[in-house]
Amino acid sequence: MQARIDKEKIKKILVVRNDNIGDFILTTPALEALRGAFPDAYIAVLVADYVKEAVIGNPFVDKVYSYEKAKHSSSGKLSAWLKQWRVLREIKAERFDLAIGIRGSFASSQGWLVYSSKAPIRVGHRPKKSGFMKSRYYNLFVDDPPKRRHESDKALDVVRVLGADVEEKRPTLHLSSQDKRQAESFFAEHAIDLKDKAKRVVCLHLATMPQWYRWWPVDYYVDIANSLMEMDGVELVLNWMPSDETYAMEVLKGLKRKPVTYVSTGVKSFAAFLSLT
Repeated sequence: MQARIDKEKIKKILVVRNDNIGDFILTTPALEALRGAFPDAYIAVLVADYVKEAVIGNPFVDKVYSYEKAKHSSSGKLSAWLKQWRVLREIKAERFDLAIGIRGSFASSQGWLVYSSKAPIRVGHRPKKSGFMKSRYYNLFVDDPPKRRHESDKALDVVRVLGADVEEKRPTLHLSSQDKRQAESFFAEHAIDLKDKAKRVVCLHLATMPQWYRWWPVDYYVDIANSLMEMDGVELVLNWMPSDETYAMEVLKGLKRKPVTYVSTGVKSFAAFLSLT
């Protein structure tokens, strides 16, 4: 159901998504739809610090606000909360006409950020449990999506109440020419010919999670890497992020020989690398 909103009065829009990088990337079709519905509006996005890189360069976004989550802060929760307060003060001063909580379901942490913008129109999912503050985070509600609905569709459901939509749902991550050049330089330095049809480049990405019990055992990676290196016509590239360096070293210790390695500096570095393989 589309809400009755005077689009002519919507000059500034804030979109809030305070979860993870992949979730934001799946939100990009909704940002494209929003830009199509409000072509002349100033559109800003508020995300966690570690997601900011994925937003920079997006052609549908005019400004990126970011904040450090208290649970991820190296300088303590009090410091993180103070920084968050400063960001929210800056956002409030911008006097947004519309703020959108674009996650696929209600989340108090996101609702609070939307409410703190003080935008007169605040869009988001209705809380499943009532509460004095929860019921005030938003004043224009979106129905909960059906189970097993794709995250991109969930985000589009939110902006559809504003009359925004897009025909083709294509999540995007916008890479700079520098991102691409760095990836090209890596392959050149290691004499890997990507045009050689007789050889396939296989990337094995090593990753850990904050919850140790969700880690894939080192031995599993070792077995896969050793098997790949024994295959004819396969050039294995082992990849990881700087935060997973210790874990990666454990994997390397178990390998029969050292493969080519590529340490991604960020999500765009990794995406540029994959785009060439």
